[in-house]
Amino acid sequence: MTIGNKPIDGGNLIIKADEYDDFIRREPSARKFIRSLLGAEEFLNGKIRYCLWLKDATEEELRLPLIAERVDAVRRFRLSSKRAGTLKAAATPYKFAEIQQPDKNYILVPRVSSENRRYVPMGFIDGAVIVTDSVHIIPD
Repeated sequence: MTIGNKPIDGGNLIIKADEYDDFIRREPSARKFIRSLLGAEEFLNGKIRYCLWLKDATEEELRLPLIAERVDAVRRFRLSSKRAGTLKAAATPYKFAEIQQPDKNYILVPRVSSENRRYVPMGFIDGAVIVTDSVHIIPD
């Protein structure tokens, strides 16, 4: 079992459900980089969020206006930190700061749930769905 991905991005790689349609309308070429994003809150409460998953984007694709704007905001956010790891991650602002994402399906286990549950909530998740560090994952 491992922890999910840490964006450390100031929210700039995250696309809220109510921003999705506008983002795609304004930057249709970015659609291939938008992935579903699950943290404990989304998994447990059925909420919807997305993220820009740019780890395989070309330099040309990173220059798409809305993507470039968000990547630059991530860089500035990370450079404002005093933490050495965050400052180092500013060199690759188009990526989540720490990536543990499996390529295949995995089991998701929220790191925090509720003592009132009679069971530990978990689910089988498609490998295309990106997870945050508020969950643990069991690959394969």
